[in-house]
Amino acid sequence: MIDPIVAAVSGDSHKNSETRRCLQPLVDMAAATGTAILGISHFSKGSAGKNVTERVIGSLAFGALPRIVMAAAKLEANKGGGRIFCRAKSNIGADDGGFHYELQQLELPNHRGLITSRVCWGAPVEGTARELLAEDETAGDAQTALWLRPRNFSGVNSVNPQSLQKKSRYQPLKQGSHQQLFGVQKNR
Repeated sequence: MIDPIVAAVSGDSHKNSETRRCLQPLVDMAAATGTAILGISHFSKGSAGKNVTERVIGSLAFGALPRIVMAAAKLEANKGGGRIFCRAKSNIGADDGGFHYELQQLELPNHRGLITSRVCWGAPVEGTARELLAEDETAGDAQTALWLRPRNFSGVNSVNPQSLQKKSRYQPLKQGSHQQLFGVQKNR
C-alpha cells in the first residue's frame, strides 16, 4: 500500500510519461511476486461530476495505468450519511457497482484499551462511479484506491454476515458478493 501513490513518482507527477516511468517498477514487482499494489490518492478539487479516472490528482496515468480503480466517498447527511465504495474502472471485469459501508470503532478482543476501526459493509449499490458520486459526494471527501496488479489470492475468506454487529444500520452482504465486486476468487 502506497499512501499517497504520488510519493512513488520522483519526477513531475502531472506528466504522463514521467508518472508511468516511475510507476513501472511497482508494476514489475507486483507481476514478479504475484501481489497487488494498492495506491491511495484523492480527487482534485472542483472536479465533481467529471469522469472519476480524470479526477485523480496528478497525471492521467494514475487513473489509466491501474487495472482497477475504486472510489470511496462520504455521503451527505441529507442523503442518509454513511459512506460508499465503488468501482470506477476495471480492465478485467465490470466497471460499475459498489457497496455502502461504515467505519466502526471498537476495542480489540483480548486487548483491553486498544481501540481500532473496522469496515462494516452494507447494501450493494448499482450505477457507475460517476453517477454514484455525483449523486452523493461531499466535496473534498472522496478518495481513490488504485490497484496496479490485481491477482487471485489464495486463502481469502468471505465476509461472515453474522459477525457484523447487530446495531449496524447496514444489511450484511450475501456470501461471496464482495469477491464478485472486486474480482477476487477463493482458490479451492
